[in-house]
Amino acid sequence: MGVNVLPSTAMLMIMCLNLMGAGGPRLFVAGLVLMVVSCLVTLELTGITVSFNSAPLEWWLSLPIIVIYPLLFGWVSYQTATKLAEHKRRLQVMSTRDGMTGVYNRRHWETMLRNEFDNCRRHNRDATLLIIDIDHFKSINDTWGHDVGDEAIVALTRQLQITLRGSDVIGRFGGDEFAVIMSGTPAESAITAMLRVHEGLNTLRLPNTPQVTLRISVGVAPLNPQMSHYREWLKSADLALYKAKKAGRNRTEVAA
Repeated sequence: MGVNVLPSTAMLMIMCLNLMGAGGPRLFVAGLVLMVVSCLVTLELTGITVSFNSAPLEWWLSLPIIVIYPLLFGWVSYQTATKLAEHKRRLQVMSTRDGMTGVYNRRHWETMLRNEFDNCRRHNRDATLLIIDIDHFKSINDTWGHDVGDEAIVALTRQLQITLRGSDVIGRFGGDEFAVIMSGTPAESAITAMLRVHEGLNTLRLPNTPQVTLRISVGVAPLNPQMSHYREWLKSADLALYKAKKAGRNRTEVAA
């Protein structure tokens, strides 16, 4: 009685593929060593001989295993890798984007602000920071409900995306407050852009509550070379926003 090499090798390759796929090189090497040792011990104890001559039937039975299984294994591996990549992409989006509006969330936006601050200081480049707040947002929520409040937030987001440049970094700072980084932009250009946003909001109506009008207050802060930390820049924009609210809202004010 003998053991034929062809089907035995085919089965060995299937096991090796499974080991490599399940545990990588470490499991593959350990499993391969164990299988080889087991085969040698079995041959030694049983006296079974190894045959290198394969009958046509053995060839025909082994070919599907040799050809089809690796193809199926490769296809399954590809599908798994594709799903993992998509899952990773979704997790990345969830970790950097605001779920309601799709713009950057505050944590990621502040990281981008810090990077922009450092780059502008290093290369002596202009940049302007905006903080935007919906006027009387609490009144909208209290009068019309949170669904309309959410609709207002989304509507403002779309207006910003339509009006501003693709390179301008929009983030939802929290609640009804947004922030925008305008790289390579002086304060005058930022003010002009926000005037267009104000004009767009003057004609904008919410689909379900057209009687609600959206107005915003905006604080503009150009980057000052004297600033030593990005939070100083952020505070400057915040003070400009407070100035806009104090002056009657529905306006854009520049930091002193």
